[in-house]
Amino acid sequence: MRLHHALALLALASPAIVSCKAPSGYETQADTAASMYELHETIDDTRVQMMDAIENLRQIQRDAEVDPRPAFETYLDNVKKLEKSGDGLARAVRAIEHQGQDHFDAWEARIEQIQKESLRTRSLERRAVRRDDWLGLLERAQVYMDGYGSFVVDLRDVATYLESDLNATGIATVADEIGRIEGKVRAELERMHQLMDRLEASAETFGPLPSAKVEDEAADESDED
Repeated sequence: MRLHHALALLALASPAIVSCKAPSGYETQADTAASMYELHETIDDTRVQMMDAIENLRQIQRDAEVDPRPAFETYLDNVKKLEKSGDGLARAVRAIEHQGQDHFDAWEARIEQIQKESLRTRSLERRAVRRDDWLGLLERAQVYMDGYGSFVVDLRDVATYLESDLNATGIATVADEIGRIEGKVRAELERMHQLMDRLEASAETFGPLPSAKVEDEAADESDED
């Protein structure tokens, strides 16, 4: 009698197991983690670009009485790189959003396949905690993106202003704006470091990384040696 009951339970579970052709849960969470690490790397790259832009903005002021054109041209390149990086940041955030949503949707569907009620409840609770962390990360990323976009617009405005008035007096008239940007960059760097720390913490809960990513990192370390 017990054997018949066990076989009946197995029969109920089998269709769900057989029909599950989607990527495994650990694969979707690893993909989400990879996107988090990608965003982390992109942010780190923009940090360097941001500091380069500020330094060249200062160089324009230092060279105002001599020839500010070389520093200005380098500054223009900095601004273009930051604008392009903004597109990369947006793509990485969208990837975290889409891959994370796929992961939590599939997780919810798998919970329905769990026969034991106590395990279903436990999995629901775990999903809620992990999903809240993911949503919090996305919210913080959006706040950072808004600040980043505003900062790059400020840099572009100064470049556009100076392009038609690149001389000692013209540069002097935007000294206050340059000072404001220098003050603003400190707040941007603080938000940047906070988001990078949050990305590291969240990515670790979604890991490990996909095997291809791990192999790439191992190859990079080997090249450095």
